[in-house]
Parts: sequence; structure tokens; C-alpha cells
Amino acid sequence: MKIKYTAIILAILLLTGCSSNINNNENNLEFTRLQQNNITEAGSPDEIRILSANTTVGYEEYASISIIGKPGETYSITSKYRWGGEDVTAFENRKANRDGVATWVWKVRSNTAPGTYPIIITGGNQRIETSYTVEP
Repeated sequence: MKIKYTAIILAILLLTGCSSNINNNENNLEFTRLQQNNITEAGSPDEIRILSANTTVGYEEYASISIIGKPGETYSITSKYRWGGEDVTAFENRKANRDGVATWVWKVRSNTAPGTYPIIITGGNQRIETSYTVEP
């Protein structure tokens, strides 16, 4: 019953733009309201919105972000971060599925410097900005 209740709460929070971190060792849940800065044409029906995200991660963990926009549109994610003592820019395209959802998942390696890094997602003349945090 506890798992079912937790799953329902997670589903509701993910649909409302929250991220979650679950610590299985202590059965603690932590929810964080995501900050997003949309730069779009006013009233656009295909405005990019963050659907879900896991954006606070440690070394060797996976970060992820899912957006919802226009079905079939190609969206690009760009992030700059510090890796092995050098500044790096990562870029990757994703085509939104028939529901308009595009998802990116990446593994944070141990030579990534701790800190908060920008995420910019563009596509369909739309742009959204957020960030992710790497914790040691």
C-alpha cells in the first residue's frame, strides 16, 4: 500500500513539473519545484514545458529531463559544464514523440566538477532554460 501511495504522489508531482529524489536506504522522498524560464511567442499552443526532471545528481548517477512540446518537432539540448579541468559543451537532438514528449538522459562521470550547470532546450522557435546540479 505504501508503494502504491508513493507511486501516485510521484506521478502527480511529475505531471506538475516537480523533480524527485528517492533515497532507498532511508525511504525518504525529496521533491523540488523546478525553475524554468520559457522564452516563447505569447500564447503559443506548442510552448515547451518541463514534464519531469532528475537534475540534482552525484557522481556516476543519471540525470534526466523530459519536455513536452509539439509532436514530431526536433528539440535540442545544450549544456556547458566543467569536466576533467576543461570547459565542455554538450549538444544533442531529440525528436518529440506523437504526444510531444522528448527525453534526454545522461550519466554524470566522476571527473565532472561539482556545481550547477545551465540547460537550454530549443526547438520550434521556442526556448526554455533550467539547470542541473552535480554534487560530490
